[in-house]
Amino acid sequence: MKTLSKLTFFAILIALNISCSKEEGCSTDNTGNVIIENTNAKYRLHFYKSSPKASNTPGDLIVEPSSKGTISLPAGNYTTHIRLFTGGCNEDGSRCFVSWSTLAENKELDLSSCEDLNLIY
Repeated sequence: MKTLSKLTFFAILIALNISCSKEEGCSTDNTGNVIIENTNAKYRLHFYKSSPKASNTPGDLIVEPSSKGTISLPAGNYTTHIRLFTGGCNEDGSRCFVSWSTLAENKELDLSSCEDLNLIY
């Protein structure tokens, strides 16, 4: 009986030790989160972690009007761009136009591992 209770005690200690020693996912993969809130009620916000390659390229993260979006990135320094897509189509859908409004160009971000960086536009 003593042997069984000792084995149970050691099994519990080992289980607790293993469960407490696990690292968070962001620590092991060295990532952080950029959380972006789009306060515009009409247009989508596009987040680019580096300069967009062409004027009509979609962002690395697209945030719908009046909502939030999150992107996980490796920890490090980024020169980001934030643009608002203000284009659209006329009511009958016969003509559409592309238009952008730059909210932040060449914005420097320094993202640390496990950091949540909040941006509001």
